[in-house]
Amino acid sequence: RKPNCQSTVFPAQAAEFLGGHQLGKIPGIGMGLQKRLQEIGMETVVDIQEASLSSLIQGLGSASAQSVKGLCDGSDSTPVVASGPPKSLSVEDSFWLRPVTGMDELRVAIQKLASHLSVRCLKTLKRHGVQGKTLRLAIRQGRGVKSSPQEGLSSSTEAPWFREGETAGESLHAGRESRQAPVEKPLSSLLLQAEQQSATRRTQAHAQGEAQEAQGEGSSEVNGASVEGAGDGEGGMTEAERKAVDSFGAQISGTCMSLFRKIIPEGRPFSLTIVNLGVTGLQPCPSSGRFKVRQTNQQQQEGRGREGGTLPALFKASLRNATANSASASASASSSSSSSSS
Repeated sequence: RKPNCQSTVFPAQAAEFLGGHQLGKIPGIGMGLQKRLQEIGMETVVDIQEASLSSLIQGLGSASAQSVKGLCDGSDSTPVVASGPPKSLSVEDSFWLRPVTGMDELRVAIQKLASHLSVRCLKTLKRHGVQGKTLRLAIRQGRGVKSSPQEGLSSSTEAPWFREGETAGESLHAGRESRQAPVEKPLSSLLLQAEQQSATRRTQAHAQGEAQEAQGEGSSEVNGASVEGAGDGEGGMTEAERKAVDSFGAQISGTCMSLFRKIIPEGRPFSLTIVNLGVTGLQPCPSSGRFKVRQTNQQQQEGRGREGGTLPALFKASLRNATANSASASASASSSSSSSSS
């Protein structure tokens, strides 16, 4: 339901709503407690709702009886605790109807997943100040599916490769295999590099425009170039963020293709039904580096209009320093040019 697949259950509706669920679906009622409830004749949520508290206390004890009774009536005093930053990110695609059997198909699938994963990594970095240190590729093999040219229907065929002693049916339900490798260049480094390059280009273009304006040559085109990439671009990302995401996605794609060959050696056929890419070991960026995990309220106010929050303060400070250095160098060059022309 909207929004965000959420629905509000009012107190007057709680008993009826919970009554339609099994005991195992109620948070806080585990297998052990279910077994104790069954021993005293309580099989469903409705049974507990209709039972008296005193009868539950006789079978469960005071603390457990009051807790179970409250949970099934829709009353839970457990404090709500906000979850912290994610520990891992992953994206997945399934190919049950048409398994991936060729390297070109696999490369396209991995590139598509890598693009989605890199965007998620950027949003997580901006929102929580964390980034992953390990890339993981997981695959699952199954039975291939090919189209019958005579009937135009799909028919299953055995996968071209099974483990030694494994049957086709066992392969269909085989577990996943995975490999992992360290992230060679973190997304934060790529983002800082792209932002510095963008800031340098804008500063140089602005200085060049001022020099041309001083010489009476006009600067409309240069001034237009000076603001290029300063605002939001495709998908709410700046030009620098897009470049960093593309570069990180290419890194993910290349690493995962190499990891695939560690699972399935070259020359051996395969039939993939699931491909999963992930970034694990998400940790805060070092406080002595370019990012800072903690964001002040002022920083959050500054970036409220942009999706994913704001970049941390140390990152912005690095950009200001890079811009200042570029401006000084450009100003010196413009001064030298003006002196020589006069």
